[in-house]
Amino acid sequence: MNSNTMNSNTVNSNTVNSNTGNSRNPDRTAIPDETDVVVVGAGIAGLCAGLAAAERGARVVVIDAHEPGGRAATAERDGFRLNVGPHALYRGGHLSATLAAHGINPPGGVVAGKEVGVALDGEIRRVTLGPLGVMRNPVLRPGSRVRMAAFFARLRRLNADGLTGRSVSDWLGEEPDDLRQFVEMFVRLSSYTHAPEQFDAGAAAGQLQLALKGVRYLDGGWIRLIDALRHATEAAGATVISRAAADAITIDGASVVVRVGNHAVRARAVVVASGGPDVAARLTGRAVANRDSLTDAITANCLDLGLRCVRPIVVLGMDQPLYMSSHAPLADLAPKGCGLISLLRYLSPGELPGDPTSSRNMLRDLARSAGVADGDVSFERPLHRMVVAHGAPTAGGGGMQGRPKIDALALPGVFIAGDWVGPTGLL
Repeated sequence: MNSNTMNSNTVNSNTVNSNTGNSRNPDRTAIPDETDVVVVGAGIAGLCAGLAAAERGARVVVIDAHEPGGRAATAERDGFRLNVGPHALYRGGHLSATLAAHGINPPGGVVAGKEVGVALDGEIRRVTLGPLGVMRNPVLRPGSRVRMAAFFARLRRLNADGLTGRSVSDWLGEEPDDLRQFVEMFVRLSSYTHAPEQFDAGAAAGQLQLALKGVRYLDGGWIRLIDALRHATEAAGATVISRAAADAITIDGASVVVRVGNHAVRARAVVVASGGPDVAARLTGRAVANRDSLTDAITANCLDLGLRCVRPIVVLGMDQPLYMSSHAPLADLAPKGCGLISLLRYLSPGELPGDPTSSRNMLRDLARSAGVADGDVSFERPLHRMVVAHGAPTAGGGGMQGRPKIDALALPGVFIAGDWVGPTGLL
């Protein structure tokens, strides 16, 4: 899912103003001197912000230091389409609702398999999910199997907000160790977050509930979704300009001024949707209120394997924070007859990514243990430190409600947007 580092829309102060006609702005679109709203960052958050403002009649300019997409970009290699790490669209999530409201329904494959491999004690064991597989679950003791069935039955009707302020470890503390590990495995899968001592249980439970509604791997990669959002944003009247990096945001009387190279754009409002809290603070010179309610950035080691054949595989680590899944041919991401597998090791907040070669070899070993022979692999692409999210809500920080608000910079007319902002939408 979502995310090279996966750091979106990195600000590059060396990018020059597109008004100069510099060749680094392929669109050669002039940045205006004045507008109603400037959105900094053309990833999902930035395009959604620009679309919402334009639909309300504002003159909107969305700028990005690179091409639109951010962590939803997609690269092509030998006919394979590679997202920035494994991505899945939550069918019941907040983004899906926004897309549906604008008639955007990206095609793809729905993940519906009931059998997964669970890596435990160095072995991969097949586990059938759902009622029929409960009493035969090979990674749980008999007593824990019964408790697992009851746990997931409660989860569907649980008021997740009632867990706010408790950590995942505290929430699962009364469960047997094997069941606790089993549930934490799915917490990682649904949130990408490996921080049970810090991660807010209300946020974790809410994301688990969304995951139960299913996910979709998108045909052609997430850039197709970005293209659709950009089209909708421009159709609403906004202008999207690539290769235009914001250097600073200041207040001048009743205007907010965005400096792009040698050019200054005056606006009534600015939305910073690029990077995380550190980028927002650097652009504005103001600290983000409630920054300490979040963990450090959520990161992971990632490895994509382009296969010469199809290998339908899903493996989750129970005693290690590991993930492996076949994204093609479930989604149209590979040439006909070929497969695409994404592997990932979740890192704890603040954990260093380790040696690149060692991390890659560990993930290759996981693939081998799941039956992917070296001869099956036509190429590999490691992403040593993938930024999945710019911070997870902590129990001590008040969960989702404690995250920085859109006006957390305390600057008139300056707002923030992203996967670390506001009380809703974890990813």
